[in-house]
Amino acid sequence: QIMEAAETHQDSDFQIIGHQALANSYFWLGDLIKAREHADQVLSLYTEERHGHLLDLLNHDVKTTNLAYASHTIWMLGFPEQAVRVSEECESHARRRGNAVGLSYALTLGATGFKHLGRPDEVLRRAEEAERLGRDNGLPFFTEALVPAQSGIAVIRRGQVPEGIALLKAGIAFWEASGGRTSVPYHKSVLAEGLAQLGDLDGALSLIEDVIAQVERPGWEERQYYAETLRIRGAILARKGDTEGAERSYAASLDWALHQQAKSFELRTATSHARLLREQGRAREAYELLAPVYGWFTEGFGTKDLREARALLDELG
Repeated sequence: QIMEAAETHQDSDFQIIGHQALANSYFWLGDLIKAREHADQVLSLYTEERHGHLLDLLNHDVKTTNLAYASHTIWMLGFPEQAVRVSEECESHARRRGNAVGLSYALTLGATGFKHLGRPDEVLRRAEEAERLGRDNGLPFFTEALVPAQSGIAVIRRGQVPEGIALLKAGIAFWEASGGRTSVPYHKSVLAEGLAQLGDLDGALSLIEDVIAQVERPGWEERQYYAETLRIRGAILARKGDTEGAERSYAASLDWALHQQAKSFELRTATSHARLLREQGRAREAYELLAPVYGWFTEGFGTKDLREARALLDELG
């Protein structure tokens, strides 16, 4: 309806708002190609001189929000270095605009790419600033939900798993108590991964099955991290000794990643599956699974996921 109004009135404000709404919606649905297309439309139309006033109308800066989501999408599509550049542009633009909500978004949601790239210290540094901003400006969404959740994942990634789990649980609890639903499946998936790291495989499996049931529930269409959720279930099943179940889960994860063209998730799952095949003495199958996925990438070879994939390929010969 917004896009129809934009076309009728030839109003670039409506066009930007409409493309932004579609980009965000397609992101949550897991349609990464359409999400990026509409995000690119926002950036092509937006100028600060003509559209800066939208900040007062919407209570958030359109370009900041757009870049924050775009950094996720671009990383998922398999371009980690581009995702970092978009995250950095998001932060610099938000600082220039000087809006507390926008900068807090840039420092949390916009910094998620650093989390995916295995750079937790950068996530934590930004989260600490976002928490100060939230305290100073009365923004509980950040101080009680997004900052604890982001920080919790980063702390888990640093190896401080119990502390990270406590933070992540606190962020999820506040968000759900406030009526929030989006992103909960992703955060609970990481929580399940953390529980598995602590050795609570039964608790981890129970939680990840609950997440999958939520994602697959009729009417629930949040699919952007579904491939990663399935991969985590596969890893938990593998640790429990259910290799057949693990392989089925990895296969489902790869199917969904291919459907989304989510090359970063495809790489993670192919790496996890290849490790399982190697442990079963199926080195050739493992290599043939992982090598073409790794070979697709043209950037980001210093990132954690690509380093791990390369090391496994070297082991496999």
